[in-house]
Amino acid sequence: MMHQFMENQQQVLEGMKQCAKDNKDLGFKLDSMYDHLYKNNQELYERFINLSNHVKMVEVQVSQIAEGSKRQANVLPGKVEENPKFCKVITTKKKMRFHQPLELINLQASCDKA
Repeated sequence: MMHQFMENQQQVLEGMKQCAKDNKDLGFKLDSMYDHLYKNNQELYERFINLSNHVKMVEVQVSQIAEGSKRQANVLPGKVEENPKFCKVITTKKKMRFHQPLELINLQASCDKA
């Protein structure tokens, strides 16, 4: 009976050693997973900060553009914009097109025929 008790105790001891080894392996795996997750979390946080900084820069640029383009209502701009002095195509009421300045001379003749 004592011999059987010793064998059972030996088996329990070996089972405990195996559990300790398994727990140690599990601890290493959990530590490795935690380190991996922490590293990924840091990378995401850094990307978020960079994106946030870019958004702030764009907001500043948009506000600067908006500030520069403001003018009072019912007030003409200070710089006069001139109309172009040339015309490349002339179209008459009859949808006749003239592309060259010399055709302007013939415009009267074309209109007289109609």
